[in-house]
Amino acid sequence: MSEVEDVVVEEAVDAPQEVGLSLVDIANAVNFIDVMSQRGAVKGEELEMVGSFRNRLAAFVQASTPPQETDAEAPTADEPAAE
Repeated sequence: MSEVEDVVVEEAVDAPQEVGLSLVDIANAVNFIDVMSQRGAVKGEELEMVGSFRNRLAAFVQASTPPQETDAEAPTADEPAAE
């Protein structure tokens, strides 16, 4: 007969796992809520709560996203490009 060896798996207790959310995660949650509402996955009595939560998430993403830097050298639609 063959012998069966017990295998012990040790967990790394010293290394805590980082838990967090990124702005991309929160923006994806907003998109998920939008898709759910378009598909009718939310009951009428839940719409106010879900909509309020969605708006708070969207406002957080917008407030936390740094403004886009505009290139001062780029011509606008009204200005011709410098040669």
